[in-house]
Amino acid sequence: MALFTGCGGGSGSIDSDSRAAKVAKSLNTKQVLSVLPDAPAMAGWRNVEEAVARRSTYPEQTENPPSMCPLAMSDKTPCTDVRLDGRTDFFDPESKTDALFWVFTYRDEKAAAAAHTALWKNFYSHTLREDPTQVDLENIGDERFAGRGNHPVFGRSTMSLIRVGTTLLGISTSHSRTALPDEQLTALATMFAERAQQAQDGKEPTAVAAAG
Repeated sequence: MALFTGCGGGSGSIDSDSRAAKVAKSLNTKQVLSVLPDAPAMAGWRNVEEAVARRSTYPEQTENPPSMCPLAMSDKTPCTDVRLDGRTDFFDPESKTDALFWVFTYRDEKAAAAAHTALWKNFYSHTLREDPTQVDLENIGDERFAGRGNHPVFGRSTMSLIRVGTTLLGISTSHSRTALPDEQLTALATMFAERAQQAQDGKEPTAVAAAG
């Protein structure tokens, strides 16, 4: 099964001081909460689950585990390496679409990059297994995967998984009959990645989703 991926930015020769200055740090709890979109960032959507962030205790946490980390995973490293996880949920009354946003933080970019690939392979092959198609998110974030398929419970679903530095960002959308259009998913993913980058840069996230 083909997977879509891409890496934003080029690679060039930089001195050690410049490289050290660009090392991404792991976000703290307050920053994770700030990265998750709020009402102003999601105009026209209704917040149906308040943003929460916590220290990850997977696989011990059996109550509402992160959706990308089922307890049945054979290789649990991508989930046991998570430092903090956070989530919030929005609903669009007009299109009847649910959008779940979640964040995983890791100790460094290497751990986040390894988890990004492993989690997507597990999710894409087991969850979006019926009539899967790829979605091109262009150059959003440092790395990105996106696709849609028929979820056995939630109907036509779209999933994106983006890495920004030491952080993974997930957006899961579901609708009983139709999938979120590419342009709308791109707008949500762009907003989410920009908020993560703003937090990574030590700024207060202010990015909002472009009107669709």
